[in-house]
Amino acid sequence: MILRPLSQVSASTSDRSGARPASAIFIETQKHVKAPCAIIFQAEHSNLAGQLAEALSEDIFGELSPEVIQATGQHDFGWEASDKGQIEALGHASPRPFPSLSPEETIPSWRASVAHGRSMTPLVDVLVSRHFTLLGSGDPGREEFVRSETERRKNVERLLPYAPADVDRWTGAVGFCDLLSLYLCSGSHEPAEFPFAHPADPAAAKAPKVTLFWNNDSPRFSSPVLKPGSRGSVTAREYSGSGTDLRPLILDWSFD
Repeated sequence: MILRPLSQVSASTSDRSGARPASAIFIETQKHVKAPCAIIFQAEHSNLAGQLAEALSEDIFGELSPEVIQATGQHDFGWEASDKGQIEALGHASPRPFPSLSPEETIPSWRASVAHGRSMTPLVDVLVSRHFTLLGSGDPGREEFVRSETERRKNVERLLPYAPADVDRWTGAVGFCDLLSLYLCSGSHEPAEFPFAHPADPAAAKAPKVTLFWNNDSPRFSSPVLKPGSRGSVTAREYSGSGTDLRPLILDWSFD
C-alpha cells in the first residue's frame, strides 16, 4: 500500500531551486506519513498507472497497444493479499507502505503479480516480469527472484512477434507510468523529474527527462506528456489512526 497525508506534502526550502528525481521524492514521502492519512491499495495505484498509459502522447513511447496498457494497469494486482492482510491488522498494527517492507514480505506479491500477468497474454507476462526484475536488480535480497524470472522469461520473449526494441520501449512506458502514479498518489507537490525510460533501468540516467510541477493544485509538465484534457483518479481510504473503519476518498487529477 501507499500512504498519503491528508494535507499537502510541501517541498523543503532547500529543494525549491530545482526538481529532484521523482523516485527519490516518493521514497522520502513514504518514510514520514503518520495517521490520520489516506491509504491507497497497490491495485488502485496500478489502475491509475494504466489510465496514464492510455493518456500518454504517442510522441513519448510511441503507440501503446491495449496489451501494454493492460500490463501497466494491472502490474501490481498481486499485492491484494498483502494489502488485505494489513487492513485486517489495523486494530493492532499501523499500516506500512510497501517501500518499508522487507524482500521476504514483498517477493510473494511480486510473484503473484507476475503470475497475474502470465494469466493474460505472453506480452503482458513479459512486461510485468521485466518491471519487477528491473526493480529487484542489484538487491541481494531479491537476487534469486531476478535470476529465476529472467531465466523463465527467455523463451517467452523469444517467441514474441515483436522487435526487441519495441518490447524495450513498452517496458519503459510501464515504468514511467508506474512512477508517475506513485508520485501522484504520494501527495507531494515538490517539483519532480521523470526519465522517459523505466526508472530502474540503468539507461534511465541518460534518457531524456521531463519535469512535473504544480500550478496551485494542478499538475503541469515542462513539455507535453499526456494528451490534452487527460484525467486520472484513484479511490483511497481515509484512516483515522485507530480502529479499522476506512472511508472512501476519491483523488483525481486533470492535465491540460
